[in-house]
Amino acid sequence: MGHVSALPSEVLSIILNKVATDEDSQVQDLCRSEAVCKEWKEVARDSCWHALLKKLLGLSDPCRWDEAAWLISRFHRVKGGRFAASAAKQLFKLHESDLQLLQPAKQRVRQHDTQVFLIRHYDFADLLRAALAKYGSVELYREHVWRCSERASKRASTAFQKGVARREQVGEALKSFDEGVRGLVADAVENYVVRNRGTLEGVFRRATNIRERREDISSLLSEGGLKLEDVPLCVMSFQLFEKGLMDRGRIVDELARHVALSEGLKARGVVFNTYSTSLCACRRYVRFSGQLAPLLDAVEIREFYRSRMGCLDGENQARALARWMQGRTELEILQDAPEAVCQTEEFQQCLLRRFDCSRLATKADLDPLFCIENRNILSAKRGGGLWLYKPYVILKTLLSMQEGDVLCYCDSLYLFRRNFRPYIDEWLKDSSIGLARNKPNEGSFSELEWTKMDSYHIMGVNFEHASKTPQVWGGFLVLRKSLFTIRFVSAWLTYCTDYRLISDCPSSLPDCSGFKEHRHDQSVLSLLAKRWGIRFTEFPPGLLLNLRKPQ
Repeated sequence: MGHVSALPSEVLSIILNKVATDEDSQVQDLCRSEAVCKEWKEVARDSCWHALLKKLLGLSDPCRWDEAAWLISRFHRVKGGRFAASAAKQLFKLHESDLQLLQPAKQRVRQHDTQVFLIRHYDFADLLRAALAKYGSVELYREHVWRCSERASKRASTAFQKGVARREQVGEALKSFDEGVRGLVADAVENYVVRNRGTLEGVFRRATNIRERREDISSLLSEGGLKLEDVPLCVMSFQLFEKGLMDRGRIVDELARHVALSEGLKARGVVFNTYSTSLCACRRYVRFSGQLAPLLDAVEIREFYRSRMGCLDGENQARALARWMQGRTELEILQDAPEAVCQTEEFQQCLLRRFDCSRLATKADLDPLFCIENRNILSAKRGGGLWLYKPYVILKTLLSMQEGDVLCYCDSLYLFRRNFRPYIDEWLKDSSIGLARNKPNEGSFSELEWTKMDSYHIMGVNFEHASKTPQVWGGFLVLRKSLFTIRFVSAWLTYCTDYRLISDCPSSLPDCSGFKEHRHDQSVLSLLAKRWGIRFTEFPPGLLLNLRKPQ
């Protein structure tokens, strides 16, 4: 490490001396040295890097700017068509006082940015649309232009870096490319105009009209109490306004009614995402919302229309939801909700309120020392470290709870369909640990097929007995805090930190003929529960919704 930190300062000293004495060939030979380039990666992060730039900027000879930019590109690893702009911008930023000396750099930046302007600037969007007639789609057109841009800029910057072309030649190359792009766009626009028997002025006039209509709609919405950014352009009622099917006054009245209705529903605890529904159907929607609101008044669910799964978007789904909810009590809704309702975040929050508290476990819950000690396991991509976090997080949470409190662990990508509280007594009837022998709405799986032979031997579990019974499902656990529970989860965590038990490494003992694959923390949990004599419970059908296999 000492060698790396000492060498860059020596390299800097040599380069600065060479630059100051105008020994061009020696400078370039030195910069091309592989040893220098290798060590310069460290220099770029050091304050000496800025010292070198300032020294280069102090050169009085404008011809030396090419060398300065070349050095920057060499050491700063600026590649491709952005070379000229990046180098010049750095020089300009660090030495604003010497405007005369920086003029060539500013010109180079301006030439390069012109290309970006032609392709990216929003004011140029209408010309891009006009090119549809020639290229079929805006994406194909952009791809074609960028391909030309990359080739032209790369040739210019490569020649510049190698010293083959000076500043004037690079400028000419960029200028010719700029003119070529303009010509390309002009041809496309002309082709569009000819085919549509219009004029170029007509194209720009159409763009102007669009902006004017946008301003008109913006003022119209503001009168109705809305902002333009609140309503996507694609669902605004300006089309009706354009066609004369609805006058300005009626639109303002409809928007005002819509805002008033939304505020009324918010007061009832219901927020509609009506901005994603077409305001062209505003009157029908107002009537429909009026019918739905009383049904939602008694339900402890908020914001039905903000489903993260996107299952309740649109008016048709909402109508179906209203029909389903009619005549049902809140308990019936929570006990027998359709899948679309179960997948809403609001429904889940409603069910989670049946728990005294709920939290989401993350990597931040793992102690750094624990991560270091078990880095060989936690570094595995599968299961975020072969699911070792699961017993750790469960034990950590249990230790923070009061004696007799109940902890429920549930895997990700499972959503509650109903309230779990009524099931707690059944799960913990015979023990303070409740485990399920099957996944939600699925059958059980054999221990023989999903646990490797070494696990039985290392954990001291009788193979003949355990292999003929179902394997526990490790995605859902119910635990009442007690000394027995703490000991059990601690043992589970200890066994899981054994790489031989939790990993997919081949078993030293031959596996039986029916073996398929090892199930990591779940296999360890299953064998440990059988060794401790814990009873497995049949998982209640319809309690959880598996987003991997919705049923």
